[in-house]
Amino acid sequence: MSSNDNSKKSMSLDIKKIIMNLVIEEGKPESGVSRTLRITGTTVRSFLKKYETSDRIEADQRGGRRHAKITLEIEHQIRQLVAYNCTTTIQGIINTLDLDVCHTTVWRSLKKNNYSWKMTRPIPEKRNDPEIKAERREYVLWYQSILPHLRYSHIVYVDESPIYIYSNLTSGQG
Repeated sequence: MSSNDNSKKSMSLDIKKIIMNLVIEEGKPESGVSRTLRITGTTVRSFLKKYETSDRIEADQRGGRRHAKITLEIEHQIRQLVAYNCTTTIQGIINTLDLDVCHTTVWRSLKKNNYSWKMTRPIPEKRNDPEIKAERREYVLWYQSILPHLRYSHIVYVDESPIYIYSNLTSGQG
C-alpha cells in the first residue's frame, strides 16, 4: 500500500486489480483475500462496494476546482490588456473584462505567464532647484504686486469657513 501526505492510505491500482481478479473472477472469499494481501477486510469490502456502484477501479479526484474560472481565452485577453497598458491594475483588469473572480485568481494567471508585480513610486518634485526657487520668487513678487482689496475679493466661503483644497497624489487619495 502507498500512503498519501495525509493520514488516509490509498490502494495502488495493481492491488485493486488483484482484489477484483481474486474476488470477482475466481470467487475467493473477501476475508481470505484480505489475509493473503495483508489488507484489512473493511478496505477490501469498501473497495468492492465502490466498484459495484460506480464500476470503476480508479480513485475519484480529490479536492480542487473541477473547472478553471480563467480560460485560455481570458488569459489571452489579460495578456493583451497588460501588453497594451502595463500600468493597469488587477482591479482594472477585472473591471475591463467583467470577470467574476478574486484578485488572487487574476494574479495567479499573470504570475503563470511570467509577469511580476512592481510597485510604482512617484518621482519626487524638485523643490530646492535654483530654477524652481526663481519661479516661486517670481510668483510671490507677482502676488504681492496685486492690490490687497483685489487680492482678497475673490475668496469663496463654504459654510462661512475658508477652505484649502489639497490633493495628495502619492497615496492615491484625493
